[in-house]
Amino acid sequence: MVRVGSITECVGCGYRVDTPLASDGRGGEHGPGGDEPGGGVDRAVTRPSLRSLVSDGGRGSATVWRRTAAVALALVVVAATVTTALAVGIGGDLRIGAGGAAGPAAGASLDGPATAPDGTPGATAPGVTSTVPDGPATATPDPEWREYRTIVVFRNDDPQPGYRPEAMRALDRVFVEEDVPVTNAVIPAVGSAEVDPDGRFCRYLRERASEHPDLFEFATHGYTHERASHFHGGSEFGDRPAAEQRRRIDRGTAALTACVGERPRTFVAPMNTYDRTTTRALADANYTVVSGSTWFTRAYYDREGAFRAGGLTHVPSTEAFIAEWSATGAANESGRETEARLRASFDATHRSDNASVYVQMLHYQHFTTSERRATLRGFIDHVQSTPGVRFMTLGDLGAGLESGAVVRTDDGWRVNDAAVPNAPERGDGSSDRGWVPEGGTDSGVGPSEELVGPAAATAVRVPRAVARGGDS
Repeated sequence: MVRVGSITECVGCGYRVDTPLASDGRGGEHGPGGDEPGGGVDRAVTRPSLRSLVSDGGRGSATVWRRTAAVALALVVVAATVTTALAVGIGGDLRIGAGGAAGPAAGASLDGPATAPDGTPGATAPGVTSTVPDGPATATPDPEWREYRTIVVFRNDDPQPGYRPEAMRALDRVFVEEDVPVTNAVIPAVGSAEVDPDGRFCRYLRERASEHPDLFEFATHGYTHERASHFHGGSEFGDRPAAEQRRRIDRGTAALTACVGERPRTFVAPMNTYDRTTTRALADANYTVVSGSTWFTRAYYDREGAFRAGGLTHVPSTEAFIAEWSATGAANESGRETEARLRASFDATHRSDNASVYVQMLHYQHFTTSERRATLRGFIDHVQSTPGVRFMTLGDLGAGLESGAVVRTDDGWRVNDAAVPNAPERGDGSSDRGWVPEGGTDSGVGPSEELVGPAAATAVRVPRAVARGGDS
């Protein structure tokens, strides 16, 4: 039997290489007459009697009337000014309530009334603390919210019982030691045998989840990972009947849930291919994220990067760790060449005029030597040293987009670090990976059905010391 994910099997996986893809200022109020000597002293204005008007022919009272008219005119001007200010405040989305005043912020529409990420009109937008200052209204940035240029995800495909367990454990140690999260796409059944919840493999996965709950996500990697059609070069799901797809999804979900003790929310398509029937079945099964490959989403959806379609968030892989297998089943490039290719791919994505998501696809069975793991560590170090990077699992990205804790902006992404696991450490040293767009303010653009769009690439960096392709 050819082991799923083995070198022999992966020769037919259709690995392919593509080119890189080359947002009055004094703080107080003046009383009546405040600009005159002795300002602040009220000056009474009396209405002249009829007798005085008759006795002086109106000459003496003319001055009084002029003063009265001047005061009346001043009151009209003040009233007009207040009315205009209120109109500007309303038109500019100025809201004053129990919390004070705040302008548009992330999650708020710039074209109308502000809304919270959950769509509640008038709710205080995330990242803004409302205050009522003594002077003009101001918005104070919430320290829990932060700007990032690129979201980076590591996706490890094919974990399964009985096949190169030492390589799987060694790769997991890399992510633990580097403190970087990873989505492990587990095959629920090999041949006719589903994973055994009481077996060594499932016990190991549960131990990983218990010891490092924020670092390891377990995703459903199809059901048997068998090629069932020729859809886009090969697929377990594409072009298969709806009933068959639902059955495979339901059985794979149940097997993996029993194995790891938690229901998966992410589906990684075997061979990176799926169709709209697949997404309907996944949405009905309460999945939130589906992941294939960029070459596939370009061909089938005419999209790339993260996007919404069919009730799911699609987050395709950007780059394969192994560009392609040789005829003998070995990687056809040196470790140095691999790391250089991965760096170039990531750098191109990070510099692109999009709110970028970079998904690095791996296959654990490749990491059988310390040299190969060192290549991965070198790439992780390069990504970690790049300002404006936020690491997530596929599931955390999907959950954040759904809840509003992750928001696309004109300049990248805005993340509630208190709500999304694996936030970088805060401080003034090398662990600070955040950044702010030029000008130092948030754009305030809310969530969009199309998660990737035009973005400004220019940024003021905070110091911190793409070839495409692959099938799984």
